[in-house]
Amino acid sequence: MIEKSRVVDIWMGAAERVTTEGTFLTREDTRLLKGIAIVLMLVHHLCGFPYRIPGHLDSLVGLIDGNYLTVLGDIGGMCVAIFVFLGGYGKFKKYGDKKMNLLVEVRNLYFKYWQVFVVFVPIGFLFFSNQAPYCEDTAVYSCFSVFSPKELILNFFGLLSSYNREWWFLATYLLCILLFPLIKLMVNKFSIVINVFIFLLFEVVLLLIDLAGPFIDNKIYFNVIGYKAPYIMCFGLGALFAKHELFAKIRGRIEKLRFKPLWSFAAIVAVFITRELANNPILECVFVIVLIFALKIFMEKTGKLRTVISYLGKHSTNIWLVHSFFCYYFGVVAKSIVFFRWAVPAFLVLLAYSLAASILLTGFWGLVKNGIKKFHFYPIRDREGETR
Repeated sequence: MIEKSRVVDIWMGAAERVTTEGTFLTREDTRLLKGIAIVLMLVHHLCGFPYRIPGHLDSLVGLIDGNYLTVLGDIGGMCVAIFVFLGGYGKFKKYGDKKMNLLVEVRNLYFKYWQVFVVFVPIGFLFFSNQAPYCEDTAVYSCFSVFSPKELILNFFGLLSSYNREWWFLATYLLCILLFPLIKLMVNKFSIVINVFIFLLFEVVLLLIDLAGPFIDNKIYFNVIGYKAPYIMCFGLGALFAKHELFAKIRGRIEKLRFKPLWSFAAIVAVFITRELANNPILECVFVIVLIFALKIFMEKTGKLRTVISYLGKHSTNIWLVHSFFCYYFGVVAKSIVFFRWAVPAFLVLLAYSLAASILLTGFWGLVKNGIKKFHFYPIRDREGETR
């Protein structure tokens, strides 16, 4: 009798391409895609919000008019959908057939956040609490001007993001984690068709609510449901694709296609153009599926470039948490980033600052962790010299 897994390989027509884990996205691939996403995030925040940076960026490298830079920044906004899709994919790969300790996952997320919070927020109040205006957005240069214990506590738990508006993603991803047990139950219990129907119904209902208009100006609806909903769906679809290895099956169907890197590049460009024309976050779940699949194929034979971007992916969480302090909230630093008024040098400086900060943070908290371990397990001796 032919084994079931072998039947799947034959159906795919590409058994030799399937990894030993039976997955389209390996951990290395996920790290690579996170690296691409963090690059998009830096582009998004550097170019997409010209009213938040000191002055303005004139062009990419001083040779071409820079009026299109905000479009490039909008394209970078695709980073959020990539992160949440990969989050759902990774969570299901880890917990699809076993119970997830919800408290541990929430704790781990908060610990990563707090490791940056307890360093950068005090720096903000100590050195950047009285900044002269340097951009059009008052909330950017005055976010550390007034200290409030209530505001501090709300920011500490991610319920408010007034110290760093780019930290809104924490609450979104936290909601995805809290919903994961329900998403896992749906993905494991129902077929692909039923799950897709549920996700689409969820999106259609929200679309109708938005079109109807009664909640469009309601801050509670917008922050708790409306703004997060498209990304919750991306997270759920990530789990669904992990469960049924849909990417691997699609890959098997196109295995004989020639010039796959060229076609994948065309798909990447098409996603960005279509997304810009559609301008509807509800469609992110469609765009992110095509984009992740195309990026994976396009980057398969890029050699050292993969290594560099994967290294950025390793530091993606820290870079997300720290980069906007450098390009927005710490005025002197932000001015140094846009000093040349060209986007490419500004991006490289911002990336260098953010990566260096991530490396230093990782090293510092590693030392703290090792110190706690040594202190905790250090043998205590009584006066007679006996260990107790």
